[in-house]
Amino acid sequence: MTIVLTHARAAALAAFALMLAGCTTAADPQPAPAPSASGVEGLTGEQILAEARAAVAGARSYVFEGSRTVGRFKVLGRYRMVNGDTTGTMSMGGRITRFTILGEDQYLLPDDGFWEILAERPGMADAKREAAGRWVRMSTSDVTVERLLGQQAMITDLDPAGPLVKGKVFGSGGDYWIDMTSGTDPAWRAGVATTGKPYPTHWTTATSQVDLTNFDTEFPEITPPAEDQVVDLRELTA
Repeated sequence: MTIVLTHARAAALAAFALMLAGCTTAADPQPAPAPSASGVEGLTGEQILAEARAAVAGARSYVFEGSRTVGRFKVLGRYRMVNGDTTGTMSMGGRITRFTILGEDQYLLPDDGFWEILAERPGMADAKREAAGRWVRMSTSDVTVERLLGQQAMITDLDPAGPLVKGKVFGSGGDYWIDMTSGTDPAWRAGVATTGKPYPTHWTTATSQVDLTNFDTEFPEITPPAEDQVVDLRELTA
């Protein structure tokens, strides 16, 4: 079953699915001499970003906080990823939904404002009343939150137009990163860790601003909501 919305609400949900924006140009950081444990400074810019994309794809866990602008909509999000599963919150135009995604199943707990978006879908006019405050379970193919909010969107961000320019190493207290910019896209800027694994720690693009922290932290496994607190999307649209 695919969620289809009408007019501006459809664009809103598409923006919600696409996640996260903000696009301010980062101020120039102040350099700090730092040792390198990963050796990425010796690589080309393209090689550094290839290492960063592979590192984030293989991470066991991290915390995402950022924004993405899609059209005239700005979506803010914060979530935790653990072994490929995610849980967190998203907001768009003051409308907020909590979400948990486990494999092919995703669960949404919308606030009243976000229910206004979902209610535009045919057959969903009374869905909020029928859901009665419960989480709504649906397939990831219904609303593609994870695909567009998660790792694939990040990897796309980390593959900008070149040539890439390596800057200086910055940081303190054992956390160091190399500054990366694009020779053709003045809005694009990223930092890649030079200690430990070459994780991308932060970046900005013309449409996004992202910070990643807590890589490989031993977070508890993400679990679904209690079954008595869940209603299936198909029951709301029957």
